[in-house]
Amino acid sequence: EQHPVEPQDFENFSDWGMTLLKDFNEIDLYLADPEKIFHEISETRALSVWNLDGRPLTPFQSDYIRFYRSFLGLYLGLKERLLVKNLVYKGLAHRIVAEQLQQSNISLPWEKIFIAGLNALSTSEGIIIKNLSETEKAEIFWDADRYYLEDPLHEAGEFIRDHIRRFHREPVKWIGNHF
Repeated sequence: EQHPVEPQDFENFSDWGMTLLKDFNEIDLYLADPEKIFHEISETRALSVWNLDGRPLTPFQSDYIRFYRSFLGLYLGLKERLLVKNLVYKGLAHRIVAEQLQQSNISLPWEKIFIAGLNALSTSEGIIIKNLSETEKAEIFWDADRYYLEDPLHEAGEFIRDHIRRFHREPVKWIGNHF
C-alpha cells in the first residue's frame, strides 16, 4: 500500500532523503525483501507512538506513522522511474544482475571478466562472483599472503579464506610469502 508523502522543500528532504537512498541501496545490495523490511520498520515505528491508554494519536503521531509507511511506495516508485529511463544506482544494478544470473537470463558481452581486490561482499556480489566463477566467465586474482591465509585464527585472512572456498576453481594466483 502506498501512502503519498506531502512534497517538502529541499532542506527538509535532505535531512532524511540521503539516508533513505542509502537504505534503498543496502536493501538491493543484500537482496533483502523491501516489502518485508519496510513493513517491519513501519510497524516498529507505529508501536513507538502507540498510546497504551487508548487515546487517539495526535496529528503529529499519525503523520509520523504515515511517513514510515510511505517508504515502500517511495522505493518502488524510484525503482520504476529509474528502470523506465534505463538508469540504476549501484545496489539496484547488483540486484538486477544477480537475479538475472540466478535465472540464467543474462548474456554477457565479454568472454572473460577479471576480478581482483575482494574483501567483504554483499549478498548480490557473492551471487554474481559465484555464478561467473562456476560458469568460467571470471578469473579471480588474489593479493594475499600465506601468513594471513594459513592461520585460521587470523582475522585479517577471514574474508579471503572464505572467498577462496566459495569461488575458486583453478590454482590460486598472487599468493605471496612475504610476512
